[in-house]
Amino acid sequence: MWQGAAAALATGMILLWTHPAAAAPAGMNTASQPPKKIVTTLGLGDPLAHPMTASLAPRQTTLDMTATAYGPTAQDNYPYGATDYYGAPLRIGDVAVDPSVIPLGSKLRICGYHTSLLPGSCLTATANDTGSAIRGLHVDIYLDGSESQVSMFGIQPVSVTVIRSGW
Repeated sequence: MWQGAAAALATGMILLWTHPAAAAPAGMNTASQPPKKIVTTLGLGDPLAHPMTASLAPRQTTLDMTATAYGPTAQDNYPYGATDYYGAPLRIGDVAVDPSVIPLGSKLRICGYHTSLLPGSCLTATANDTGSAIRGLHVDIYLDGSESQVSMFGIQPVSVTVIRSGW
């Protein structure tokens, strides 16, 4: 048991075992209940990042989505200007999503698009924006280009992997 506790402390976790009778209301029969294990972190990092517990980490989700693009023009950003949902200036790597599908703040990997305004065929992006036309499996990628360059993006199928969900 002490070796397990030492490993837990080395990974930034505290493991506590409590006997059910210690926390049970008076008169409750707890003889058949096993001890409960409580895991908490010490602020030394995520316990799921440790190799011993990596299998507990949430799996990444990949979605087949439709991509469009928007740029810095007033037409694309009416009435707020070229700012994201939080009021920060838009930049490459910002995307608009439907928050009921992908939570705001999520870190994404978007692959399969074709445009000279983005590097390669995959982009690491952050879901920092929404839009009235962005519903369901639709992602709108911010491009820093002219209105004609952005409109050439068109509608493209992409693969979106949610690397980290939300903030």
